[in-house]
Amino acid sequence: MYITFYHHYANKGDGMGDYDEDDATMWSIPAMSANGAMPHTPPMLRPLEDLPLSHADYLAALLRSMDVQYHDELDPYAALYTPGALQRLKKIKDIETSLYHRIFETWVRGRKDLYFPSVDQRIDEDGVQMLHGALHSPAPLCPALPHELIFPMSFFEHAAPWLDAYCAYSERWAPRAAQSFHKAVGLWVLSTVAARRLCVEFGQPLYPVLFLSLIAESSQYTKTTAAANGQTLLRAAGCHHFLTPDRSTPQALLRHMSGRVPGDYGHKNADEQEAIQQRLRFAGQRGWYYEEWGGMLHQMNRQESPMAGFHELLRVLDDGKPDFSSETIQRGLEYVEAPYLSLLASATPQDLAPFMQSGSKWWRDGFWPRFAFLIPEQQPRLDRRPQGRATPPSALIAELHTWHTSLGLPKVQITNVLDGKQRPTDQWTLEREALPCKTLHVPSDTLEAYYQYNEVLLSMTIAPDLRPSYSRLHDKAMRVAMLLASLQGKDQITLPHWAYAQEVVEHWRAMLHRLTTMMSESMGVSTDAQHEDRIENLLGHQGPLPMRAVQRKLHLDSATIKRLAQNMAYVGRVTIGKAGRTVYISLSQETDMQDDDIQKSEQNEVPF
Repeated sequence: MYITFYHHYANKGDGMGDYDEDDATMWSIPAMSANGAMPHTPPMLRPLEDLPLSHADYLAALLRSMDVQYHDELDPYAALYTPGALQRLKKIKDIETSLYHRIFETWVRGRKDLYFPSVDQRIDEDGVQMLHGALHSPAPLCPALPHELIFPMSFFEHAAPWLDAYCAYSERWAPRAAQSFHKAVGLWVLSTVAARRLCVEFGQPLYPVLFLSLIAESSQYTKTTAAANGQTLLRAAGCHHFLTPDRSTPQALLRHMSGRVPGDYGHKNADEQEAIQQRLRFAGQRGWYYEEWGGMLHQMNRQESPMAGFHELLRVLDDGKPDFSSETIQRGLEYVEAPYLSLLASATPQDLAPFMQSGSKWWRDGFWPRFAFLIPEQQPRLDRRPQGRATPPSALIAELHTWHTSLGLPKVQITNVLDGKQRPTDQWTLEREALPCKTLHVPSDTLEAYYQYNEVLLSMTIAPDLRPSYSRLHDKAMRVAMLLASLQGKDQITLPHWAYAQEVVEHWRAMLHRLTTMMSESMGVSTDAQHEDRIENLLGHQGPLPMRAVQRKLHLDSATIKRLAQNMAYVGRVTIGKAGRTVYISLSQETDMQDDDIQKSEQNEVPF
């Protein structure tokens, strides 16, 4: 069985070829047999990968070969997974990314209803073995959307020009980062700057809050560098005041978001006072990048840890409540008006493994479902960064700053409290205008797509752990869509904006399945992780201990204890201190950051 097509081709000796209208050659493409082997091929017929075709011609021929299924062929897509096809597709994806995504990805998603990540992952897997005789069509990593819900890429290719430009900038300065990381960081930047000044209303307002987590092995995919590109852009656009200090307890974060005026405000110079006023305009609206997130997760899981409060606080900050208050005997009342937090966190798979096993309570109580998890789509790359300082393009900076100011800047007035003799004190009152918020209209076609997407997802057969996540995916897509629409100056969310957002969230959905599969297939917790948990439990019961005492109680050698303690200290799980010559180790107990510390953590904005 063969597929025949005609190709106008002139070989120029580079293996790629060029078109020549005067030279027409007929090629025949053999189909795959049921056992995965190539059928007997006459001498004049050669496998598709052996033909001297340009990348574009190869894709066209490969797609055409998929249009025919023979009675003796169990897998209609078998040819797609041969080693030769995988190698060629990987080359096209790396060298001609636009060609790959515009032609091949659109075909896979739109024409064949074969869910794209199941193809894309195999292209990027080295040495993948496909046993065609035993395997029917490759099982998708997550259930596929119905064909009628899939939008062609051409429909939404102009829906996010700023985000596409951001990804190009970030890829230049973090070339080894996973491609999904660049887009995620760009969306985090937009979500941060939106600062609860956008919403759509479905009974209650829905704000564009995003909780995003970059998951990859340390160093290989440069998570920190990718995140730094976004932080650099925020500062360059004069939006640094949205950023939360790198480390904080729940109590310190609430204090920071409550909008307290520092006692020494009157002793600051004019520039410093202006910086404080900018922060207080959006005191309750924050953007936070948390590096080495695994340390927080481990501390959150300890009921006696001050970080345990984040489990509930993060869920509250995602819900869009009009206000939030917390009162303790020690700190009194902390009140946050219009709370809003856009969170970007980075972690390793090992960080998440203890908390992502099947049946984990965090799947069911709404914690994990609020997050989108980004994992690498390709093998680690060795691309090199250019020399010089990573500077965002001026067009990116200007458009982000213009959008920020167009959303509205509430006025603030800070007044000194006088004592009984009308003398200044170190106490201040803050008067702040209500936070402006623009409600975007959702046209009927976009609204129909929104509900259809939700209904289809809820009808899918998936693991019980993932059902709460599936029930939130349509809202995640709407949050992304409102950012894209507003950034383009629209007062309504058009269908192309929704289509782009749905595509983004579909990739998040696929990554969620891949991540949970990785966790379920893991061979248990590593020995080091078990020892770290033993150290944490020991310190939790007995308090700070000398390093030698920990070594003796756990029956571990000194080199192992030292290495484990340093690893745990790096991610914030423990603190290592010294009293005389004795080295002590204790559980981390972070203290509240004071206003001066907060101000020192902020950098001056670039003036406009």
